[in-house]
Amino acid sequence: MSLILYLKQMRLIVLAAAGAILTVGLWGLGRWLAVTHVAMAWLLLPAWMMLGFGILVYAFAIVETSALGQSQAPEFDAALIVNQHRNPAFRLSVLAATAASFWFGLGPPQGMGPAIGLGLVVIAWLPAGIALLALEGSVRRALDPRAIAGFAAAMGWRYLTMVLTLLMAGAALAYTQAFAIGSFFAHMGSLFAVFAVARLLGTQIFARREALELGVFSESELLRERLENDETDSWKQAFDHIHLACGSGRLEEANELLNEVLSRGQRTERALRWFFEELRENGHARLALEVARRIADDKARAGNAAAALDVCEWACKMEPGFVLSGAAATLTMARAAATTGRYSLATAFLKPFPAMFADSAERGAAAMLDARICAEHTGDSTRAREQLDWLAKNVPAIVQSEEYSRVARLVGRSLG
Repeated sequence: MSLILYLKQMRLIVLAAAGAILTVGLWGLGRWLAVTHVAMAWLLLPAWMMLGFGILVYAFAIVETSALGQSQAPEFDAALIVNQHRNPAFRLSVLAATAASFWFGLGPPQGMGPAIGLGLVVIAWLPAGIALLALEGSVRRALDPRAIAGFAAAMGWRYLTMVLTLLMAGAALAYTQAFAIGSFFAHMGSLFAVFAVARLLGTQIFARREALELGVFSESELLRERLENDETDSWKQAFDHIHLACGSGRLEEANELLNEVLSRGQRTERALRWFFEELRENGHARLALEVARRIADDKARAGNAAAALDVCEWACKMEPGFVLSGAAATLTMARAAATTGRYSLATAFLKPFPAMFADSAERGAAAMLDARICAEHTGDSTRAREQLDWLAKNVPAIVQSEEYSRVARLVGRSLG
């Protein structure tokens, strides 16, 4: 897991930085006004508690998405801070903080035994509590002994690794704070350590998803939800989902994602070109070929086939036998290639034509064009003769045409 994944959460970084600047400013104002540090701390405490609980809620969101197999961190939303009272993670955190306050306020009992016992209970409960709260969104389930026991049994030995992960979290936070430069950077580093721990917990849950009867994250479902809520306003956001699906080998899902985006009024020439370039540059040739076919189809229907020849040339090199979605569009593109002098590209379209569109009405016109290009430009007289013979047998009326006679004479002279 890379910290770059979480550095994308710029809202959180900016919010924390603004909070740090505000804290320093208010602290300085308090000293100037001769206000005690204790009073200033109480003044700032509510704001920092809201930010802290918001960050904790976000960490639970990371656990949830990681447990479902999502490879990208969720976006940090400021609403997590404003509306956190509605979140079960917030309610459980407040409950735990209240219990801890009573514990330390009343004073722990004499002797280490009760404290150690309580600590072991908390350590044993915490992984299951976090997981159940993140996945089911229920405080009651997170505190239910039967649900906790069932989760631990389903996790098996991996539950121990979750416990060890949380035990190591404290050491990781202390290490980060000890080596970070300055108080603000120390606390920011601690935030990323918390997110890293959340990611590890979610990944361990994902490894046992079948035993836990969990679903698997679907990029197409998330993208469809964002499209329906008008949350995806850029091709880049959509491409991120497509790229992740391709990267995990879910090519059919990636194609479904692409269709979903392009079917929602975004099948413009500019959009198709953008997706084509991004897919090609990121090594997703299969999807790039599908987009290339759409570009060529649209241009052929619009009567501007020549504008798609560059895309078609790449597609034919990547996939020998590449054709468009229909016989008419393929023949139109072949004619455009021949008209502009790209005879090898025209031939690349015409060679698979008999196999792909054997019963089409354009079969005769394609054979005639193929024969003419072979005879006049590529010098493949043998192939030209094959096409002429097919025409004479299947389209006898064309034998009387001037074009057929001219090509036949060229082939006859070439073959002797």
